[in-house]
Amino acid sequence: MKILFFAKGQESISIESLSAALKKNGHQVDLAFDPGLDDILGFLDIGFLKAGSNDWFLKKIESFQPDLICFSCLTNLYAFVKEKASVIKKRFNIPVAVGGIHPTILPEQVIKNPDIDMICLGEGDEAIVELAEKMEKGSDYYNTENFWFRKNGSVIKNPIRPLIQDLDSLPFPDRELFYQYGCFAGTFYLVSGRGCPFSCSYCCHHFLQGLYRGKGRYVRRRSVDNIIKEIALCAEKHEIKSVYSIDDTFTLDNEWIEEFSLRYREKINLPLYCHVRPGTVTQRMIDSLKRANCRSVFFGVDSGNEDMRFNIMNRKIKNSVILEQARFLRDNGIKITTSAIFGLPDETEKQMFDTMKLIMDIKSDLSYSFIFYPFPNTDSYKYCIENNLLDPADHEKIINGEGSFHKTSLIKQDNAELAEILKNLLPFCVKFRFLAPVVLWLIKKRCLALSKLIFILTVPITYSRYGRNKIREIMSIARKNRKALNIFR
Repeated sequence: MKILFFAKGQESISIESLSAALKKNGHQVDLAFDPGLDDILGFLDIGFLKAGSNDWFLKKIESFQPDLICFSCLTNLYAFVKEKASVIKKRFNIPVAVGGIHPTILPEQVIKNPDIDMICLGEGDEAIVELAEKMEKGSDYYNTENFWFRKNGSVIKNPIRPLIQDLDSLPFPDRELFYQYGCFAGTFYLVSGRGCPFSCSYCCHHFLQGLYRGKGRYVRRRSVDNIIKEIALCAEKHEIKSVYSIDDTFTLDNEWIEEFSLRYREKINLPLYCHVRPGTVTQRMIDSLKRANCRSVFFGVDSGNEDMRFNIMNRKIKNSVILEQARFLRDNGIKITTSAIFGLPDETEKQMFDTMKLIMDIKSDLSYSFIFYPFPNTDSYKYCIENNLLDPADHEKIINGEGSFHKTSLIKQDNAELAEILKNLLPFCVKFRFLAPVVLWLIKKRCLALSKLIFILTVPITYSRYGRNKIREIMSIARKNRKALNIFR
């Protein structure tokens, strides 16, 4: 059976994992890839770079002739998915399936879309293989667990299957699916496990923990040997310059980290970048990270006000702990990238400045800042609904995946303008500390337009790690396949 995936903007390890599972079971898989230059780096809308026609992927469908078309959908990709599914259905009679966090967290809304025939909730590795095998045999596939189907005007809702416990049993992600489009510029993106033990109110994990209650251990980790083997195999084909763990929290288990650091240093020893949750840092962990050639970590602060962090974000870490653990990292030569979220529900002006002060006190090397976005069915989203912080029009935007945590606030926020100004200027202030008095003057004068301009002009510097990687990937895509870029069509 032939399955065609659609993706936009960047490599998707989720799609690569599904492709690997399908290929292992004898199915043919291909990818239609949109580099997404109209929303470059996830920060800016650049409309004139959007494709003027859909010929590029219609031709892909005609040449590959898939039996099933699939999308993996984050909330902020749903608008793209709806658009492409609509075009597909006007031209082809091919079933369309959508999986990922958006249909998982909003299944009732997504399955109503007349251009979407089925949705997959939760992990799809086993579910999509079962579906493909049933469809290929021509047997009844409407009882496939994890899937909801539209059939004859009604919706068939199947239960969630247990979580996959042995992640080593899964094939390595099919990275060539994206690398064929040039989605590789030296950084190997690593997923070492699945699940997160924490329940931050603005993140989807507490929803997924509830969805999978009684379905197996939620937090699972691959073996060190399995990970080292995957990196080594990829390094035989491609020149890897660094390894970037995109796990929500890489440092969950001291013993696992110690084993990983020893094997990684022995077999790989490339510069490593990972996510570290404040409150989990110990000297033992830092020693392991240094041994693994960890040069820099992402340190999720998010708010500098303890009341916001404890009561709104369900992130119960004291400022004193954050400062102390940041100092441990700095003193051991590990660079720090912090994060800040502005415009949280009911956040006051003082609380926003508390965040700026804590980030500056940490003396991080970089800081990424965001506008609060109420992702559907998270506790923060429910708080906004219960407290009438969302107008119907803005609520509809969220359901449809519109807006972004890089843009203006969608909730009622008395200090929305200040939130946007701080979001724009904090990364600049962290990078150029000597200009802090100028930044504070701009904030005091509420120079929103100027803050936007500064943000746009300095993104490649203030978001240097992310920005450099994305620029290299865009250039790699351009070199690999000029026709993949909308601007050259």
